[in-house]
Amino acid sequence: MKKQIFAVAMLAVTLGAQAHETGYWSNSSGESVRTGTGDCVKTGQWEEAHKGQDCGMRANDSKRRIPTPVSKKPIDMDEVAKRKKAQEKAAAEQKAEEQKKALDSVRSINLSSGAAFSTGSAKLSSKGKESLDDLAMKLKALGNGVKSVQIDGHTDSQGSESLNQRVSEQRAQAVKSYLVEQGVDGSLINTKGYGESQPVADNATAAGRAQNRRVEISVDGDIVKAIKR
Repeated sequence: MKKQIFAVAMLAVTLGAQAHETGYWSNSSGESVRTGTGDCVKTGQWEEAHKGQDCGMRANDSKRRIPTPVSKKPIDMDEVAKRKKAQEKAAAEQKAEEQKKALDSVRSINLSSGAAFSTGSAKLSSKGKESLDDLAMKLKALGNGVKSVQIDGHTDSQGSESLNQRVSEQRAQAVKSYLVEQGVDGSLINTKGYGESQPVADNATAAGRAQNRRVEISVDGDIVKAIKR
């Protein structure tokens, strides 16, 4: 064993190992020189006083290796509160802007009676229901941004005036009923039938009459801002 330790010590000297103050050899990187069994190699200056020391450290290494505590900046609660308030304000402004765009997109809608209803009746077609499904979804999303919904029915001049008046009223009511079924607040919706009294095109032509057969939906509302400036 002594020969082995002596050989390792000589090898350490050959490789440029240095003697620690602890009485053990270390290499140029500061790592302990050890035997094949893992024991630290003692120097000629080793004494019993070195016995309890870590052979991998110099006496003052332990002090140098203690990491310096990183000082943390105290949290400024006022600054945190300000940032949170700014984020909430920005979110509210964005929501209000989105509501405004949504309301603008439904302020005025014109449903062609030819496409929305079965011929000569107030029964909604599948295409008419699809259009109203989209409208209902938008109205519900707007919540209290919607103040009122006006639904007006119109016809062409074909048929008697009394019949056209009745059909225009029934179609406006059919639109309201369907919107209510989809979850829109019925107390916000008003209906009126104008019959053939308000044409927008010439009733003498087929194209003109098609334009006159319509249901107009107008949405009124103000966006309730969630922000107090």
